[in-house]
Amino acid sequence: MMIGDSILLAPKLEEPKNEHFNEWMLETTKVEVYLPHGHLWYDFNTKEQVVPTDKVNNKAILYLDFFTQGILVKGGSIIVSKLHKNQLSVLRM
Repeated sequence: MMIGDSILLAPKLEEPKNEHFNEWMLETTKVEVYLPHGHLWYDFNTKEQVVPTDKVNNKAILYLDFFTQGILVKGGSIIVSKLHKNQLSVLRM
């Protein structure tokens, strides 16, 4: 799901495989995401480039834990976020 033209969300859509919530929180989920062609994409959480594993379809695979969402940012984008009450942070990808 695209938010604007710079942010791509890759939600985890799997239900828990384990009925014990504490064990489920420790598992990682494999998420396949199709990246729009012609741009570099970066993982918002790790700041690392996401490289497609399937060059024909431009598909990448993310491994996300319970606490991590798949948020990708298009290369060259500027993301402004608020850290504290009177401070702003600018992240250039």
